[in-house]
This record gives sequence, structure tokens and C-alpha cells, in this order.
Amino acid sequence: GDAALEAPGAQSTLIGYGQTAPETQTSVPPTLPLQQATLPIISAGDCGLAYPRAIQPSMGCNEDLAHHTPLIQACPGDSGGPVIASTPSGPVQIGVTSWGSETMNGACGEKFLPDVYMRTAAFTDFINQKDPVIEPFIKRRRGTGGGFSRPVVKLAGTPREGHKLTCKAPKLG
Repeated sequence: GDAALEAPGAQSTLIGYGQTAPETQTSVPPTLPLQQATLPIISAGDCGLAYPRAIQPSMGCNEDLAHHTPLIQACPGDSGGPVIASTPSGPVQIGVTSWGSETMNGACGEKFLPDVYMRTAAFTDFINQKDPVIEPFIKRRRGTGGGFSRPVVKLAGTPREGHKLTCKAPKLG
């Protein structure tokens, strides 16, 4: 029943602790306050033009269509933060900030590209489960000293042209 909240042109608010400007090689990441910005949602088709073959039905996109200066955009440190729509009965979380311009070598606020969020509506069944199962997971063995060892990918064969090389991934549970 919340489809209108994610319609192109609807306003969404991103909330996060991310950067506010491109990070330089010598800068130390600052401790930033919680921030928010409001951006319009764009269609999956428009988002797909910016990120061909990457946008899935479980994803939504918003973008600074007004091209503010500085550009309003999700930046490193914002991932995992909520994407909120305002309604007369209060805020509704419609997504979780995921990724954006950094996938196209865009530093924070420098490229006019959409932000991508995971649509919470796409995961309603999972969210509402009493005991959700998160699969697959890697079965790990206990390492020496009582800790857990990292899963290891094993290669078999000769890694040379003309020879067969196979990869054995860790067991999934």
C-alpha cells in the first residue's frame, strides 16, 4: 500500500554519518554528525541509464536533479542508513542506503549520478518472519587456539595455459 511513497518524483530523506566532500589522500576521516538530505526518487529506468544492467527490482534510486552546489548525494559512511518518506501519519522507512557514484569512480558529490537504496518493501516477508533464515552462510572450522579459521578457496590443477584449473569453494550451509 506504500507504492506511492516510491513513485518517481516523490521526496525521500537520506540519513547518515557520511562524508560531506571528497576525501583526499592525506586527510583523516573526520567524525561527522548525523546528517540528512531530501532528494526526489527517480524511476528504475532512469537509474538504469546511469548504471546499465545493475538495477534490480529490489533497488530504488534517488538523485539530486536540481544539481545543487555542493551536490547532494549519499557518500561513504552513509551506507546502511535509512531512506525515509514522510507521510501524514509520520515517517516510513522505504529503504536502506546502499551504493552510488563510487561504482563509477565518482568521488563524493562530484558526479551527477543517482544513489541506490535497497527497497524495504522488497524484503517485507523476510523482515516480518519470526525467525528469519539468512542463507547461504559459509561453514567454518575451528582454528588452532579455539578461534575460527577463515574459509579457504582451494585450487586444483596446473595454473598454465592449456591445463585445467578448478576452484573448490567453501561449503555453504
